[in-house]
Amino acid sequence: MKERTVRLEFAALEDRHGIIDGLTLARAMIAEAHKLLVPYAGPDAPCGEIFEILMGQAFTDNLADGMPSIVMPAEHGLPDYEKRRRAHLDDARDRVAALLAEGREAQRRYWNGER
Repeated sequence: MKERTVRLEFAALEDRHGIIDGLTLARAMIAEAHKLLVPYAGPDAPCGEIFEILMGQAFTDNLADGMPSIVMPAEHGLPDYEKRRRAHLDDARDRVAALLAEGREAQRRYWNGER
């Protein structure tokens, strides 16, 4: 196969610290990735399973690359970046906890047949 560069654009939210909301951006990127996988799915290749396999491979690649971590400033050269980064992550802590609780509850309902 021939390698090509593909550019995708996403709308992103900027918080009060001048940092891009990575949770919302990641959610939008995952939704687009799902759309890319649907055509490959079928009775013997459930889309969710394909997604999980590719996600596991990507996570393995990230670990091999030293687990790069990205917290994106809304503007290049943002002053006090490290301070703003920490404040952004502190503010996101409750959202992450709520997201995990919601996901765990959804998993519990799924495995208990409460669809």
